[in-house]
Amino acid sequence: MRTTRLAIWCFIISLLPLSAEAGRMLSTEPLDRLTPQGWLADLMQAQERNFTGILDKTAFPFTQGGWGAQPFLRVKNGVTEEFWVPYEQTAYYYDGMIRLGYLLDSAPLLDKARRAVYGTIDRAGDDGLLGPRVVSKEMSRWVQAVFFRAMMAEYEVTRNQAVVEALERHFRNDTVRYTARSLCNIEVLDWLYRETGDDFFKTKALSMLDEPCFGEYTLRQAMERFAADERTEIHAVTFHEFLKLPVLFYDLTGDRRYLDLARAAFAKLDRYHMLPDGVASGEEGLSGRTARSVHEMCNVVDYMWTCSYMLRATGDTQFADRIECALFNAGLGGITKNFDAHQYYSAPNQVVCTEYSNHTGAYDNSRFAYRQVHRPSCCTGNLNRLLPIYAGAQWMHGEGEYYKMLYGPGEATLTSREGSITVREESAYPFGDKVLLSVVEGEAEMSLHLRIPGWCDRAEVYVNNQKVTRAAHDGYFDIHRLWKTGDRIELLFPKQVRLQRWDHEAMVVTCGPLLMALPVESHTVQTDVLTPAIQSFSYKGYTMTPASKWNFALGVADEQDKGYKLIERNIGADENPWTLSPSPLTVVFPGYELAGWQLEYRKIAHSSGSEIFAPVTPGLPARGIMIFALNNATPQLLRLEPYGCTTLRIAMFPFGRVGEVPPEVQAAE
Repeated sequence: MRTTRLAIWCFIISLLPLSAEAGRMLSTEPLDRLTPQGWLADLMQAQERNFTGILDKTAFPFTQGGWGAQPFLRVKNGVTEEFWVPYEQTAYYYDGMIRLGYLLDSAPLLDKARRAVYGTIDRAGDDGLLGPRVVSKEMSRWVQAVFFRAMMAEYEVTRNQAVVEALERHFRNDTVRYTARSLCNIEVLDWLYRETGDDFFKTKALSMLDEPCFGEYTLRQAMERFAADERTEIHAVTFHEFLKLPVLFYDLTGDRRYLDLARAAFAKLDRYHMLPDGVASGEEGLSGRTARSVHEMCNVVDYMWTCSYMLRATGDTQFADRIECALFNAGLGGITKNFDAHQYYSAPNQVVCTEYSNHTGAYDNSRFAYRQVHRPSCCTGNLNRLLPIYAGAQWMHGEGEYYKMLYGPGEATLTSREGSITVREESAYPFGDKVLLSVVEGEAEMSLHLRIPGWCDRAEVYVNNQKVTRAAHDGYFDIHRLWKTGDRIELLFPKQVRLQRWDHEAMVVTCGPLLMALPVESHTVQTDVLTPAIQSFSYKGYTMTPASKWNFALGVADEQDKGYKLIERNIGADENPWTLSPSPLTVVFPGYELAGWQLEYRKIAHSSGSEIFAPVTPGLPARGIMIFALNNATPQLLRLEPYGCTTLRIAMFPFGRVGEVPPEVQAAE
């Protein structure tokens, strides 16, 4: 029956246009042509030193690996079988590791990641199948979809045909039915079709449109439901993974209706679930836009990955805006800045992060704690991909043209038929207003399309000190010329402070792409975390409780209020703006202490067997009560800093204003 269905699809596909006439997605640059510098390199080196480079010595399942190594086995109902969960976690890990390794030119990372890639190829069965042969209702081939991204990254740098040949054998010989999350293998099939031009991969991908996806819905029906007007409430990571599938079908067919589905789904995500730090809520499931909503680190990373596909397919700069907003806020706001610990759950408002501070009441109480490893370890594995996704999407290219999509210090080698140039970016972006692009080597004629951030409405561009007018089109500065060593492009992106009401009850403050937050000083204690059911040795964790006041209302009347002061200072070339104290970017507002807004306490079971009352971050105070409380409050100064610089913070504020704004916080010219 399935053979007949595939044959029918082969006939249908033969009537569709070939890839050259289909989606024509932009391509990312091979990672070995990109060299991060400045703050981006500083954070990535910290990631290698304190996280990615040592996880394989720190905690299961990363100590075992699974891929190209000892398999993950469990005993269920008396039967020994492979278990999909640790394969997923380590697949995320190796994908992040190999990308970080190529970006940093790190031999230790590449040695470990390539052992996993080629070890998996070497361990393929006689039928060519790669990885575990987990047969379950929903996850039979999901883990392959994740790990094959690492193989794709390896091939894009080395062009080693053994990688493509191994993937081709796998998909040609695999007889398992692809359903639910296993359908994410469409990403790999689309990639194989673009690399080889073989219609088999296109046919196999499109045949999955009518396979079961969620409950009684096929994939085709599920994508339509994702885009429909009614609120979607499903597993957030699953939603983000499936959100890119319409983009891939557009790439395969050229049918723009698939892009329309994806755009509608993004709009619905914004409407019902988006948080001001740039990522939708996800307490496992999508869960609204309130000041108590949270998201997990997997949501941050998978959302950025999906946005990169939309950016490649459409060139629409809003998706670059989404990527940078997610990284600069939700991403960096969920890690310690030396990259030695992270949260499973993080939130715009979090003033206590301990092993008992999960205010959602769902799953493990420790999900808000900063830890080297969390259980389950999906977020720990996926975090390794965060910075490499951003760095890898900075430059994209089409035929004879390059797009500067994301900004951050570093170098890139751009090639065309006429030659190649090496372009260096010198900037502290998103801090400061200036980005300098210099051709430091080579000569080539090509078009450069330089993204204008959506938050900037007064952007300017200068080439070799001459202002270029009439260059802005569809969100880019478009410049075509013969580029030579010594050419310089200066981009000016002045930022503005903006106020926005969120979920009716809260006010949020942004400055360019940065969400601003009140940093809360913390009493931080390092702990040794032990999970004896999983491993016998401990790993690092932190408990953080508030050591400064945090319970303030923002002293503004509405979104048009100008009673603030923006303070910026220049940043040295060797400084990392995310780790400087005080921050080089501060917005000062009046505020009012709300004495009645205090920590809440949850009754939970302690590890000792007794019950305790644990402090957790509260929701916002009821607005009616808060307004009356302001009548007796004395205004004081609140110094807001970029969200990504903080660990404990308030970023969704109760708000109101009483009387005149203090002169010292009046907006500067």
